[in-house]
Amino acid sequence: MGRQSGFTLVELLIVLAVTAVLASLVAPSFNEQLSRRRIEGVATELSTDLQFARSQSVANGGVVRVMTLSTTQYVVRDAANNDLKTVNLPSGIAATNAATVAYDPLRGMATVTNGPINLTSTRTAAQVRLDINAMGRVNLCTPSGSLKGYASC
Repeated sequence: MGRQSGFTLVELLIVLAVTAVLASLVAPSFNEQLSRRRIEGVATELSTDLQFARSQSVANGGVVRVMTLSTTQYVVRDAANNDLKTVNLPSGIAATNAATVAYDPLRGMATVTNGPINLTSTRTAAQVRLDINAMGRVNLCTPSGSLKGYASC
């Protein structure tokens, strides 16, 4: 009888054990990276919505507000109190203060109440702050320096 080729059960179990150990080492860093990307996405979307509110204010000739209604939701609302857009933040991301940004229709200037807007991740130490200046421009920074690619505040 000739020699048969293939893997033994012991060899297969060793490969599976090594694979499981490597996967358990990689999973935490992958989850942290995913949480960081999630907060970056929310910050970018909110920044875009702030610019949208500014342009709507100027285009329609009325005050447009962006308000964080709770730690998990914000809304873009026009002068007639109609919601132009409502955004529910993804799980693990929270807005830490109830801020309101109102845009003046004549110059597009912003008035910020209870600002700046801070976004935090409940799964990592990542934080992003949205500073809105009087001209309505948005600056993204990280208060703790925890998010690479963003300036420290």
